[in-house]
Amino acid sequence: METEQRFERLEFFADETKQRLTRIETRLEEMATKADLFALEARLIKWMIATAFAITTVMGGVAVAVAKLIH
Repeated sequence: METEQRFERLEFFADETKQRLTRIETRLEEMATKADLFALEARLIKWMIATAFAITTVMGGVAVAVAKLIH
């Protein structure tokens, strides 16, 4: 009787462990890789440089317009 109960508990533990491992594997597959993070970093840097250039260009245009209005 005791051996049978131990086997049942071990089988339950094995099933539970298998389910947990499946959930862990699913989570790991959804996580970003280092390559994904480096690509994102490159995109963000390019976006920041382009935004800085655009802001500088617009502010330069505003400065020229204001200078023309003053003179």
